[in-house]
Amino acid sequence: MHAVLPNARDGFEVFDLQTGTVLTSRHADRQFAAMSVVKLLIALDALARNNWVTPDGETVYRYLTDQVPVPDRGLLLGALADAPRIAADGFNQYFGIPDGLPHTTWAIKQGWGTSGSQAVMESTGLVGRDLRYVVVVLASAPANSYSTVPSVITAGASALARLVSSAG
Repeated sequence: MHAVLPNARDGFEVFDLQTGTVLTSRHADRQFAAMSVVKLLIALDALARNNWVTPDGETVYRYLTDQVPVPDRGLLLGALADAPRIAADGFNQYFGIPDGLPHTTWAIKQGWGTSGSQAVMESTGLVGRDLRYVVVVLASAPANSYSTVPSVITAGASALARLVSSAG
């Protein structure tokens, strides 16, 4: 990631839902602005009004796969798996997981934008056969690097591809 943009701040983690273990992690506790990834929490909250409990301190994707009732889970996973290449605002959202892990199944929620003087990009989702892995790749850099940060995220996801495919 730093080969693409040396001054980028990054964070990533890969969690194996089958074994319940973190396969790799770097700066996982680093805070980033949530950008549109927060829409996944909003969707969970809206669906929770159907009388089920929302996550309390859990990894959101683990909650989605383990505790959300099947009909609602199917609705959310279907939407995440059908994320279009070009978002409603015209942004190419296939950076990170889609372009960095091109030969795997995925269900993603991406985020991008600026927060203060920082460009922030996020690629999060479930990947692999049976959507076994939670992958989160985050980066920020000065706002004048906005057009480069998607490549930073894609480089990070690409670096994780071998780990995800070999663990499965």
